[in-house]
Order: sequence, then structure tokens, then C-alpha cells
Amino acid sequence: MPSAPQNTPPPIPQTAAQEAAQAPATAARDAARQATQQAARDAREAVRKAIRTSDGDPLADVPAIAGTESPPVIIEPKIPEEVIPIMGILFGSITVMVVLGPFARAIARRIDRSTVAAAAGPPKELERKIDQLQQSLDTMAIEIERISEGQRFTSKLMAERVAEPARLPEAR
Repeated sequence: MPSAPQNTPPPIPQTAAQEAAQAPATAARDAARQATQQAARDAREAVRKAIRTSDGDPLADVPAIAGTESPPVIIEPKIPEEVIPIMGILFGSITVMVVLGPFARAIARRIDRSTVAAAAGPPKELERKIDQLQQSLDTMAIEIERISEGQRFTSKLMAERVAEPARLPEAR
């Protein structure tokens, strides 16, 4: 997208009085910049010197910054050797619980569902068949009772015939 030409006014020429008024501010700015650059150079040189002359502590000879009591202390972490196996056991057991936990829950649910289904009782069709079987047994018992009653009656008649002597028909 082409940019439209900007209408900026031409710079206004400065007068000698304005330039004279800005001169001290510019000089102060330049002096502050040079002082800052020199302080940075001095600090870098002090650090280099401290590194060359120190016995392993690079901050031993560095002068303290104004407003601080002592140079910063660098702490090296030292982990006891007994902690490493303990942490391995801890993280290993957490991993086992996270990975195997869902499997254990699934197995427990399956067992719970099977016990609930068994405790619910027999299905309706099984109850209907059991009732039909019971009715059939009752009917069979009644029929067996009738047969035994018939046998008792027949055996009673046979016993009466044997007890009485046989009679001949009378002549007429």
C-alpha cells in the first residue's frame, strides 16, 4: 500500500539566542553520557581484574555497590545422596498409581456389577418356569394319590373275597 506524502512544515531556523540557551543542556547531556560510559568501563575492568586475581570467587574483590552491605552470595545446591533413591521411589509409586489406578477401578466396577446382578434375584422367566414346575408336581401328587386310593380299594375287595368261602349258586 503506497504511503501518501506527508505534509510536514520545513524546519524553522533557530536564532543565535536559542542555540546559546541550548548549549549548556547539550554540554551537560554529553558530560553525563561520558561519565556513564567511563563508569561502565571501570566496572568491566574491575570484574576482569577480580576474575584474574581471585581464587575461584569472581565477586571477592569487586567493590560493593553504594547502598548495599555486601556483595551477593551465590549458593550452590547440595543434594544429599540418600534423597535421590527416596525421590525415585516416590515418583515411581506416583507413576504406578496414575497408570494402574484406572485399571484397578475398572476391575472393581466389574466385580461390583456382577455381585449386584447376582443379588438382584432370578429373572422373571425363571420364576415362571419354577411356578409351572411346582404346579406340575402338585398335579402329579394328586394323580398318584388317586392311583393309590384305587389300589387300596381293589386290594380290600380282593381280601373280602378270599375271606368268604366261595358259594355255589343255589339250584332252583
